[in-house]
Amino acid sequence: MNVESYDQIIDSWSCDLLLQECKSIESLGMAGNYWVGLDDVPHNSIEKYAQDCFDFYLKDQYPTAVGLEWWFHSFVEDDKMLAFHFDCDETVRMEENRMILPLRSTVTYLNLHRSPTIVTNVVQNSEDPNNFGPKEPTEVVYSVPGPGKFFTFHSKYLHGVTDGNAGRVTLMYNVWDHLPQRLHRCPYTSNTLDSHFYKCYSEYPQEYLGKTKYC
Repeated sequence: MNVESYDQIIDSWSCDLLLQECKSIESLGMAGNYWVGLDDVPHNSIEKYAQDCFDFYLKDQYPTAVGLEWWFHSFVEDDKMLAFHFDCDETVRMEENRMILPLRSTVTYLNLHRSPTIVTNVVQNSEDPNNFGPKEPTEVVYSVPGPGKFFTFHSKYLHGVTDGNAGRVTLMYNVWDHLPQRLHRCPYTSNTLDSHFYKCYSEYPQEYLGKTKYC
């Protein structure tokens, strides 16, 4: 499977900076999916982090990229989960019933937690929402959260998070070669501080393939 895991690409100060900005955006009722172009002047530290992270770790792999779609998840209750899904242009999916996928999906973990990101080898094969398979996964990888950990995977894979998530905070950005419909810049502005990056090398995440009853 086309997945990569980096143990810790930013320090604890940077994790706290991004965590506080996520909380500020949420408290202002601004949580949602936003856009930042690779050449845009960042309006906040999250945009700056996403641009720098792409430059340091993904730029050489995606020369046609033009911008990043970013958002965050901050779970309050343990009984909530993130349903298994494919990342896509949600406007096109809902209005035209077509699956247009980004070039790459990423997760940055901002705190320690026990609930992993789960990625399966079930693949979206075309723009037809029903054209995916295998119907039951034969490969599954797990990425367990840790402060500053960075996890990336091809956007064609079905992925999600099960319940038991209280306190889990993650920052995501997807890499696009065009601007998805109805995405715009986040209205939140800050002092736009730089995150402190470490140079890390990718590893293959933990893999599990055991007996399954159904999916």
